[in-house]
Amino acid sequence: MSETDSGQPPRQGFFRDLGSALAVWARFPALPLITMSLAVGTQLTGMTTVLFLPTVVLATAGVTWMGVERSWYVAAWRGERVAVRDVTEWMMLHFWPFVRLVMLMGIVMVPAIVLSVIAANAGGQGRSTARITLLISSLALDVALTFGIPALALRTSRVWSAMKIGMVMIAATWPGCLIYLLVPPLVVHLVIFASGPTVQMPLLVGVGAVTTLVRLAFDGAVARFYARSEHLVIDLEEWDKAATEGQTPQAR
Repeated sequence: MSETDSGQPPRQGFFRDLGSALAVWARFPALPLITMSLAVGTQLTGMTTVLFLPTVVLATAGVTWMGVERSWYVAAWRGERVAVRDVTEWMMLHFWPFVRLVMLMGIVMVPAIVLSVIAANAGGQGRSTARITLLISSLALDVALTFGIPALALRTSRVWSAMKIGMVMIAATWPGCLIYLLVPPLVVHLVIFASGPTVQMPLLVGVGAVTTLVRLAFDGAVARFYARSEHLVIDLEEWDKAATEGQTPQAR
């Protein structure tokens, strides 16, 4: 299929979804502010071992926030109000699913990290090779998780079920989903890669803040596409019924 399920050409649909995400920022400026604060705070405290505990707390909150931001987007699109209580409930709801997801991502990235360390210690062009290896590996992982992450935030608390939904959605919406798969991770990772390893502190923090906001906008666009296309891969009534019974049905 060459168009999204809404009948829009993929590129037009992508920019429309991106605009929908930015519109949420205008209504709820706390969303980008909190997201950026968590990222920058983690980056700053992580630069010294003295602040190890605050770094862990902020990093853990950032992991959980992956689910919160998508729940926030969907609530905004539904015209709902978002209060502090809602954000707190989302944090509690998404904590373990996203901690498990990040642990799984870490395991998957181990081979690439080992190869990068070996290359970096080899001298010569090894450092550049290490950066490229990590870039390609993390890029591939981001592509694979494009729809799995919103599925984990919006549909199921089981990581493997979410990943399966994500893979099935890629197949069901191909090639209309291609722009959602490639543009967000390419832009974000190229910005990080282009900043280089020797950037000074103020610029490093600035790049981190900008990258975080760009990623947040793209996350919203992907979440919009996911919410619009979810019915193509799962029976919504069956899943809603199963959720009340503590069961997990299969994706189509």
